[in-house]
Amino acid sequence: MPQLYAEVFAPWANGLSLKLGHFYTIMGHEMVAAPENFFYSHAYHFQYAKPLTHTGLLAEYAVGDRLKLQAGLTRGWDTWEDNNNDLGFLGGLVWTSPSERTSLALSVHTGPEADEPPEQGRFRTVYSLVFNHKCTDRLTYVLQHEWGYEPRATAADPPGNWYGVNQHLIYKINPIWAAGLRLEWFRDKGGTRVLDTPQGPQRADFFELTAGLNWSPRERLF
Repeated sequence: MPQLYAEVFAPWANGLSLKLGHFYTIMGHEMVAAPENFFYSHAYHFQYAKPLTHTGLLAEYAVGDRLKLQAGLTRGWDTWEDNNNDLGFLGGLVWTSPSERTSLALSVHTGPEADEPPEQGRFRTVYSLVFNHKCTDRLTYVLQHEWGYEPRATAADPPGNWYGVNQHLIYKINPIWAAGLRLEWFRDKGGTRVLDTPQGPQRADFFELTAGLNWSPRERLF
């Protein structure tokens, strides 16, 4: 089950919401649910750079009309049951410009991911930065950057280190058609994310270019 959570809202100051259960991550640009993305396929960053889901608690508070803060505790990456007894931290902030044409989202997750008993210092940490700018009424540009690190990530004992840049360019041709381009570079420097084979980590750079069209014949059909 991808999500199962309860969410409550308290009208305190600008509003405080609290989410408890199993939910999608706040990290990155591409979402798990296909209708929320321009492309049906996913980037390397989506699959290997960050978690997709969390089980835990997440609070969100609006500081005025332009800034949103998020913070909470999780049971790790993509798990229902934790494989150790330590909690992870998930937090972030989202800023929107006064014109609402530009937004900047920064998020981070850190915590032990090794099996119980976890060894000291084996924290997996990743941050995600997403810049979204509406260049014109038709053209939107998105820049996503992630960096992750995990000391002693495998039995072979090399540190896990990964990072890269993922870009989207979306052009709305008319109310029915839109064109998109995705250009990505992902570096698995430690060889622990993409090609961690039985023969040992395979360090590599990964590049991909994706182009496509979206057709939305009706307001409720896309």
